[in-house]
This record gives sequence, C-alpha cells and structure tokens, in this order.
Amino acid sequence: MKKLFVFAIAATCVVAACNKNPLPTPEDETPVAVQFNTKTIDASVTRTKAAIDAWTGNEELHIYGFAVNRQGGTDDGAQIALGSGRYDLNNPFINNVSAQSPSQGTVLDVDNPNGEAGEPFYYDINTSVVYDFYGYYFGTADLGEASKADDAITYPVTIDGTQDLLYATTDKAADVLKDDQSRVAEHQAYGSWAARRGVQPTLNFQHALSQFTFNVKKGVGSYTGTLTVEEIQIVGSNKGNLTVVGENLGYVAAADDDQNDSFKLSLLNIVPGTNDYTPVQGVLMVAPNQASVTVKVTMG
Repeated sequence: MKKLFVFAIAATCVVAACNKNPLPTPEDETPVAVQFNTKTIDASVTRTKAAIDAWTGNEELHIYGFAVNRQGGTDDGAQIALGSGRYDLNNPFINNVSAQSPSQGTVLDVDNPNGEAGEPFYYDINTSVVYDFYGYYFGTADLGEASKADDAITYPVTIDGTQDLLYATTDKAADVLKDDQSRVAEHQAYGSWAARRGVQPTLNFQHALSQFTFNVKKGVGSYTGTLTVEEIQIVGSNKGNLTVVGENLGYVAAADDDQNDSFKLSLLNIVPGTNDYTPVQGVLMVAPNQASVTVKVTMG
C-alpha cells in the first residue's frame, strides 16, 4: 500500500543579547505595569485538533521573567550573556505564573499572585533594570520536576502523541519598533523606561513537537478485495526534555529512552480507493529530530 506522510517541525526561537548599555535618562518613580501580548499561532503550521493553531481562552500558559544581571553588579555594567550568569534562577521576577490564553485579541493578562486580585506585575522603577520573558504550554502532558542550571530551566516530559507542547520568548528587535520615534534600543527592553515609550513584551509561541498527518491510497496489485485501514502507529520516543528558559528552547528526546513507545490512531475503519488519497482523521505529535521512527499500519 502506498502511503504519504507529511509533518512539520517547529522553528527555533533565537534570544538576542546586547552588551552596549548606556543608561536611560532618569524619570519619575511612577510604577509601570508589565503588559504582555501574544502572537496568534501560525495556522499554516498546524490545522488539526491535536495541535493548537489559535488561542481559545482555555489554554493554561505559564510565564517566567528574570531581571538581567550586569557585570560588576552595577547599574551601568554590561548585560551578562546567556549561559554566563545572566539570571538568578532562584530569584525570578515572574516565577512560573499561570495565565489563561486570550479568548480574543492578543493581550495576555498575567496577574501577580502576591498582589491584589487582578493586579499585574510592575517593572522596577530603576530604569537600568531590564527583564527577559519566557512562556510555555504543556496541556495534558506529564511534566516532571524542573532542573535549573546555566541560565536555563528544563522540564522532563512524557508525551502520548495527542498533546501539543509550546514554548515562547520575545523578539526585542521587533518590539522596540513599537516606539515610533526610535528612542528605545534593544538592550533597553524590557523595563520601566521602555514601557513608558510603548515597548512591552510580545511572547511568540512556537510548536515544540513534530506533527505527522496521514493520507492512504490502495496500491495497484494482484489483490482485488476490499482493504480496511484499522490503525496507524508510530514507534519512537515518548520521553524528552522541554527547555522553557534559556538560549536553546524546545523539546529534545531523552537520550536514555528506548525509543520503543507506540503512538496510535485507532478505530479508523478507512477503506481507501485507488484513485485519490483518503485523509486520515487525527494526527500524531512526536519528538522532533529523531534519527528514525517506525510507522506501522494495521489492515483488515
């Protein structure tokens, strides 16, 4: 039987760092709230029920934020690069706070759990303090305890082929363009000085898993009876690590996994024709960048 497999692999976000840090002009001490935005997830990447292609207001997102450390610990020191002590991972500005995805529009409300009901987070009034922000979504996947090292936070994850995993960070170069008078440089985002000029973080969520879709067609051969596709499965790895903070964001299959786990689309009962491909309803979400996977088709 001839089969066609189509899959998409999420692109990797790049976190930009800058070490030229002239201090902005001191301003008043009025607190400025952090106002998050999100981008609508590109529907051209995934259009299926297993993968998220648009926010519905029902997705539980998780947000991290860290103040950026400076060399020498001074206000005018250069920003420390990722992997070299850029963050104090044990003292986050926003510590894995849950937030519901937008039901409409792109504004993401992230409330401070230590403040009054509905109170946002506020930037430090010291204009030299800037922050990096990250987000992720794991749905019903099984998340283990986070490991923290070298400016990175990583979660062990077990997947079953039905969940979508997302990760996010910001694009400072794009966000500073919101200051139409070009007063804010990348290294000045994100903080109270940049926020007063309309520069706020936009979390760009990306898919972490590869999506397999299937189409089936009866081949030309000596068998003339009816064939029914009952089940399609992929054999591969169901354990991996999702990095949600740091330079190398995304999902990587666990090196010690036996890669003999089964992801199934069952009870299909598809009778393929000989002329056109028949789409299989449903998809399988699996670890990207595996050296190989095995696809099995059960027929009746």
